[in-house]
Amino acid sequence: NRNMCEIIDPRHCSGSRGKDTEGPDVPVDRRVIAKVSSQWGFDRLYLYSAPLPESSDHKLHQVVVLRERQFDDDSHRPQFMYLEFKRALVCHRAGDPNLDNAILVQTHILATAICGHQIAEVLDLWHCRTEAVDHLCTAAFAEDIVAACGLKAAFATHFSELRTQLDAWYEEEKERRRQQQVAVATTIATGILVCTVQ
Repeated sequence: NRNMCEIIDPRHCSGSRGKDTEGPDVPVDRRVIAKVSSQWGFDRLYLYSAPLPESSDHKLHQVVVLRERQFDDDSHRPQFMYLEFKRALVCHRAGDPNLDNAILVQTHILATAICGHQIAEVLDLWHCRTEAVDHLCTAAFAEDIVAACGLKAAFATHFSELRTQLDAWYEEEKERRRQQQVAVATTIATGILVCTVQ
């Protein structure tokens, strides 16, 4: 939906990351996908509902955080990969799973670690997506990642309710824009009328 592409601007952040971060969001491309595919895997999933890019009052934007798999003898601190769809697919790495100004929907410790290539397959489907981008993409992408982790049933109710909320917000946003356009048109028409009378 082209109108929604105007509403959702990827230049706006969906929320502030935790303090221990490694830089800003980066677009997901073939290089990023190859790196994810080569990883041993991920053993924990966090799902957040963050503010929508153009509406801080609506925490409906979905951010998935995956913890890189840790081994018993691994002395390194775990790393976390943030994934989200903001008109385009972006990722971010950090040393903690916290997302400020967002609601933690659920956390799941995966009984069996998910291989990197399983996540990479989802990223490959989404990274160059330019058609049919609409207000529901944030939910659809997150749900695809969740499904790749074998947790679709666990999050089914959440995503069903989320789509209803996103549809309601989108209709409100369209009406707000319509009213703005009417107000502008009325102002212009009034100005023309005044000039004509004078």
